[in-house]
Amino acid sequence: MNSRNLSTDEAELLGFMNRVSDPHKVLANNWSTSDSVCNWIGISCDGHHGRVKGLNLPNMGLSGTLPPHLRNLSFLASLNLTGNNFHGHLPQQLGQLSRLKLVDLSYNAFEGELPSSLGTLQKVKLLVLGNNSFTGPIPPAFFNMSNLETLDLSCNSIQGSIPENTGKLQNLKIFNVTNNQLNGFIPSSIYNISSLQIVDLASNKLSGTLPDNLCDNLLNLQMFRLSHNMVTGHIPSTIGKCSNLQVLALTDNHFDGFIPASIGNLTSLKRFVLGQNSIHGTIPPEFGGLRSLEFFAAPRMSLSDASFSQILHLEDFSSAQSNALTLLTVFKLRHPELTTPIKAFSSTCILL
Repeated sequence: MNSRNLSTDEAELLGFMNRVSDPHKVLANNWSTSDSVCNWIGISCDGHHGRVKGLNLPNMGLSGTLPPHLRNLSFLASLNLTGNNFHGHLPQQLGQLSRLKLVDLSYNAFEGELPSSLGTLQKVKLLVLGNNSFTGPIPPAFFNMSNLETLDLSCNSIQGSIPENTGKLQNLKIFNVTNNQLNGFIPSSIYNISSLQIVDLASNKLSGTLPDNLCDNLLNLQMFRLSHNMVTGHIPSTIGKCSNLQVLALTDNHFDGFIPASIGNLTSLKRFVLGQNSIHGTIPPEFGGLRSLEFFAAPRMSLSDASFSQILHLEDFSSAQSNALTLLTVFKLRHPELTTPIKAFSSTCILL
């Protein structure tokens, strides 16, 4: 090991510890110069270069701000401080940690705008900044992170529109911006990211319509949440092409028209919530193809089908008004114990 460089890392970490409030004395009792920094709790080292590569201190009750000199941990590949009480702005200098692959700063009290310098981190695969108090726009530079697989900005106060260059992230699997203040249209480039598995746009102020070819390239999509926005138009008639979809949440928008017959092709669908729209007409017979469905809710809509229980082969279902779905209707399919929606994502601020 290069003791001089490791000593530099140790000095930086001791500086970090001195800036942090540590009520449970986790660091004070475990970070000691009498032991190698590589043995400290939350620290991992690179065996080849002998430098600190991981600073992982989740759920330790720590508070304070992130110092700019963290940039001197130049071999850092993993930064995980989730579930603490860190606050203040993220330093732009984090963008100098070019070896970072994982950044999880969720469930803290960070504020201010997201630093655009993070967009220079070309090795990052996971960027999780949810459940903080960030404001301002999503920096377009974020979409230069070509290896990014997870982008979670949920449960903040981020404003503006989703950048048009979102589609540049061709390795993206999870895109979660739920519970922010985003507005404008959903950029069409999102629908070209064939690697996407989860798209969560719920609880914003998004508008526009969904394209009829939404599912042409989203064959890996498992969850699509758009509830509590201002989207108009029809449910795409080709929605059935999203053959791996397990959660479809469209509640509280301005959708009109009918439930498309192709919905019956979603044989993996487990949760379908649709209410508080202007969808009308009858439940299509193809609905009977949803053999994996566990939960369906359609509150305050004008849907009806006198033979609905036969279509779904239900033994147990409850409705607010017979078989007419004019009020809140919850059908309990394979799990009769279900009485309330199950959250489809881990973020604490999410509504179905």
